[in-house]
Amino acid sequence: QQAVALGEELWDAGELDPRAYFGCRGNQAVLLRDLFDYAAAEKLLLETLRQQRALRQDKRELSKTLGNLGELWTFTGELERAEQALSEALAALRSVYPDEVPRELCYLGNLHLRRCDPAQARACFEEGLVANQQVTYGRERNEAFLRYGLAQAHLAAERPVSAVRQADRALSRLEPTQVHPRQFILKVRGLARLALGEEEQGRADLLEAADLTYVEGPLARLGVSTALAALALHLIEQRDHPEATRTARRFIAQAGPLLDPMGRAGGEPDLRARLEQILDAEPGAEAALEHLLGFVLEQFPY
Repeated sequence: QQAVALGEELWDAGELDPRAYFGCRGNQAVLLRDLFDYAAAEKLLLETLRQQRALRQDKRELSKTLGNLGELWTFTGELERAEQALSEALAALRSVYPDEVPRELCYLGNLHLRRCDPAQARACFEEGLVANQQVTYGRERNEAFLRYGLAQAHLAAERPVSAVRQADRALSRLEPTQVHPRQFILKVRGLARLALGEEEQGRADLLEAADLTYVEGPLARLGVSTALAALALHLIEQRDHPEATRTARRFIAQAGPLLDPMGRAGGEPDLRARLEQILDAEPGAEAALEHLLGFVLEQFPY
């Protein structure tokens, strides 16, 4: 907050470069989004975009804001607005900043996953991999995120073998310390292996995906811990209720204080208390637990 206030003061005094100023505001908006304060993030990004257009900032800077807006609206389910913003950003970047095209195609792929259109998502991620061959900066990281998305698209299309293949290719080039996207890829591979009936390997992947050894920050803790929520759901489906309960309790302990902001953003206030209450209830509350764990996985954007 002090950095934000200083930035505003320097901007008002005419002592801050527009690119630095709007870059800081973009980072602030992403932080607000990651804290599930979607309304504040949207307000800041829309005001930033208005100012950038008034100052005739170049296409690259405008595209960063449009990309952040598109990703935000994907999270909130405003998919038409998201697609319009991302398409505008992508069109601008294709002509002048090809290094940033793979990232925008990744955002578009995520949007189509949210829209439950795995075929279109797959097309975006595959196009992104082709475009990534021309990138001079960030190629390996881009590839990891694009193959992660491609694995998700294959899994959503009920093609778990292809999902595992893409996850394996992505993981082969990542170090254990690269939590995001490594542990998120492990989560997708684990779910794909469970779909293939590879019970032991799938559970092992999900437990490894939930490892907090190299995780920093509450949002990352929450994201990594969703692998436990996914495993608990699977255990409920397998009627392994004692293990499902233990896994769900571990998820709540790891997920931390962002559970309640997540719940409020999605219309489920007091989410953590509700989960704990269900777990403390008499046997037979599996349906309610299944509903709330499903809600968590639907709300978390990664």
